[in-house]
Amino acid sequence: MLDTSEISLICPRNDLESAEILKLARENGMDVRESAQGWGGTLGKEPSGSFQNLRHVVVVVELPDAAGEEWLRQAGHEVIVIDHHDYPGLVRWRQESSLEQFCDLIGFHMNERLWQVAVNDQDFIPGLHQMGLSYAAMAALRQEERAILGTTQSFAEALAYAKIHRRSFQGVTHDQELDL
Repeated sequence: MLDTSEISLICPRNDLESAEILKLARENGMDVRESAQGWGGTLGKEPSGSFQNLRHVVVVVELPDAAGEEWLRQAGHEVIVIDHHDYPGLVRWRQESSLEQFCDLIGFHMNERLWQVAVNDQDFIPGLHQMGLSYAAMAALRQEERAILGTTQSFAEALAYAKIHRRSFQGVTHDQELDL
């Protein structure tokens, strides 16, 4: 476990998992550099201000860039990469979600909510179903994710269209709310 006061975190806020990481980092006294990049962001695309006055340990979350990480090491920083995705030419896949890795790093015990967020990110609906979450609980998590992604309005429009245009199957119309 690291002393969180010695850590600078560089992390985008581009989904529910990253939002929880940023929240925990702030609550635990880290120097937080919230990236404005969406999915597909890299360390190399960060503005120069993100690298000013960094603490000794730099934790980089889901901003793949081997050259940028090496640049930080050459500048004297200890670099810790948290990720669970593969990228062209860069394998970062891990079974543990980034949220799980982050909590392990700082010695934070994950509560049920954080486990749900981690499973939502790593294993999506099938994983949440395996956890035993109700349909309503899964829908609520997905709604939180859409709010962060800024897709709430487009999803609402698609949902309204689907409700109007759904078809009957063998004379039965599925009446359960469509809200995942």
